[in-house]
Amino acid sequence: MKKVLLFLLIGILAAGMIACSSNDAEPSVTPPAASEDTDSNLYNDGTYTAVSDATDKGYGAVTVTIVNDEITEIELFEYNGFGDEKPESYAYEAYHEAKEAMPAKFIEANGTDVEIFTGATSSSTKWIQALERALEMAKTESDSEATYFDGTFLGSSDVGEKGRGVAWVTIENDKIVSVELKASTFEADTKKEVFKGEEYPYEPFHEAVTEMAERFVEANGDEVEIFTGATGSSTQWQQAVERALGKAAR
Repeated sequence: MKKVLLFLLIGILAAGMIACSSNDAEPSVTPPAASEDTDSNLYNDGTYTAVSDATDKGYGAVTVTIVNDEITEIELFEYNGFGDEKPESYAYEAYHEAKEAMPAKFIEANGTDVEIFTGATSSSTKWIQALERALEMAKTESDSEATYFDGTFLGSSDVGEKGRGVAWVTIENDKIVSVELKASTFEADTKKEVFKGEEYPYEPFHEAVTEMAERFVEANGDEVEIFTGATGSSTQWQQAVERALGKAAR
């Protein structure tokens, strides 16, 4: 009888051990929660081009390359009142010195906090403003939802046999508030390009200068009717305004 009870007890204990063993969870490793990267770049990587405000003397432009929020390369340009880039033969030496020296200053500062180049104040100021706009264009989160930068922007048409059209377009809060139009011609003896003045004898041209400017403002763009009697100039100004708006785009 004792042996029977002993065998029963052993059987019960064995069954209990088997049951406990089958209820043990499989070993597992819980990976740590992925840490969120709260650091985000201020700028998108890429190459950006922007221009400064324009006057009758022209404007400045920059092309800047950004990698991991660092300015890695920058080129500087300046254009005259016709919209042509100043050539290597441009006579003012300080301009060329500034154009060569300023890129390194911008790269070192990684921005626009640089000193004006002595002897080239105007060029330096234009490049600083152009770089500010290029950096704004590069931002991952823009400070504005506007389509255009505020300012005055120069656009010029293709050059034809008789000259070209040039437009200075001033924008405020995405609205064209004023447009100044000029057209060039070539002096008969020197073939030098000059703007037509008040003495230009064709009256419809002078009427078109005023009327087309008003049409561009009213349309808030370049899609306007051609001025009868000044088809060539009107077409050139349309192209010039279109290009000015392209330079103003954020």
